[in-house]
Amino acid sequence: MTLKSSIKKVTPKPVWNFLRHYRNIIQDRISNGGSALCHIGYCGYDLWYGAGDILIKKIRNGRIFEEKMCTAIVSELQMPDPVFLDVGANIGLISLYVASQLPQTKIYAFEPGPQQHRLFDMTIDKNALQSRIALSSQALGNKEGSVTFITHFSPDSSGDGFFDTGRAGEPIPVEVEMITLDMWWKRANQPAINVMKLDTEGSELWILEGAVEFLEKMRPTIFLEIEPKNLAVYPHTRDDIFVWFTEHGY
Repeated sequence: MTLKSSIKKVTPKPVWNFLRHYRNIIQDRISNGGSALCHIGYCGYDLWYGAGDILIKKIRNGRIFEEKMCTAIVSELQMPDPVFLDVGANIGLISLYVASQLPQTKIYAFEPGPQQHRLFDMTIDKNALQSRIALSSQALGNKEGSVTFITHFSPDSSGDGFFDTGRAGEPIPVEVEMITLDMWWKRANQPAINVMKLDTEGSELWILEGAVEFLEKMRPTIFLEIEPKNLAVYPHTRDDIFVWFTEHGY
């Protein structure tokens, strides 16, 4: 067991998380002239993020975020005029990789978390990607209307979702607009989406339930996260997701 593991084992989780985030925040602020609004080079783009964001640790020193999945997505998009749907885009790490590898790809991204949306929108603007990436602040789900969305401070913003899963820091509820994927697709003139990625901290099944018509007509390749710790606070399970895919011919 390493010294770090030994210290972590005897340190209360809230204290450990505070120390870990505090260290990351200081590191980011120092490298960005003291500002809480930070940026770093990623996949040939200038990526903007909030100080202490735990996702940044995963891409330092030239590393690619979720590299295995990213390369699989790009492999599925090897076609003329590909279209990619990034649901739960966060600060844009997946979308930016796709854009860097396949510049001809049209990307539709959804990120309802106000902070991540603002940062991803800044990255799009600073890198003149407006014609290639269309970013929406709407949350996708199985109904339409205003809903409560749980956000967190910057270090834990990757844990934002409809419920507090207990895996991030202090929950901060906000109101966001929810729409079904079927409704968005129709309003967007039915883009021919080839691949979609779902990573929404447990609400993936709700998004699928609101996308039946779109999925039946487009049959995109789907990449999605199934995390039992996130699903624990939702009224559905991993098995419910598998059943849904089976019943809909996936």
